[in-house]
Amino acid sequence: MTEILRTDQLEVGDLIVGPDSRVVRVELVVPLDDGTITLRYTDPDAERSHEFVIGERLDGQGQAADKPFVVLARGVPKEAVQIDGLR
Repeated sequence: MTEILRTDQLEVGDLIVGPDSRVVRVELVVPLDDGTITLRYTDPDAERSHEFVIGERLDGQGQAADKPFVVLARGVPKEAVQIDGLR
């Protein structure tokens, strides 16, 4: 069931529509003191399976807690979004 949830409602294992309309799996949700949230996610369409960070702490940016994301599924295991054979 597709839902639209705020950043602060996302959980590890959520399959969301991420940057550039790619479907990605949430790996980590870190609330920051300034009211933003850093998200780490796995992008299965990358040339290699690896993680990206939205709003890296180094530049002080994150997603606003009320930013909406389209959540396609919840509780998706990491193995379900890995691409075998890519290096």
